[in-house]
Amino acid sequence: MGGAVIAFFPSGFNKYLTCDKAVRCAESILTVLTTGLTPILSKYDYPALKLKIGIDEGENVVVQYGYDRSSQIDILGYTMNVTAKITSITGPNKISVGENVYELLHPNTQERFELVSNLGDDWKYVAPDMGEIYKAYTFK
Repeated sequence: MGGAVIAFFPSGFNKYLTCDKAVRCAESILTVLTTGLTPILSKYDYPALKLKIGIDEGENVVVQYGYDRSSQIDILGYTMNVTAKITSITGPNKISVGENVYELLHPNTQERFELVSNLGDDWKYVAPDMGEIYKAYTFK
């Protein structure tokens, strides 16, 4: 119980396309889990797997601890912290995105999300350019 995977989508020159791809990737992962793996697990009386996906956009720092190929690599930064927190408030088998991602999504994709109205008392993240509480959105 309790594993994590970090997927890094370099935006290059088109953040709009990258954010749409990240959401589509998350949808694909959920589809494989719910329609592919869960029925197989159920067939053998194993409990269903559930996952939460949080996505945000921003700058990070990639750090390698050591000099050889086996050295651990980590991604650090404010965006990683916000993404982890977004994931923690996400429901099982749901996708949530930060405000930065939401604003870059195609309007048809935006319609599939709703604003998270109760982020909890420990949500202290502030939108860097606005100085207001950073918003999160989750799949309807």
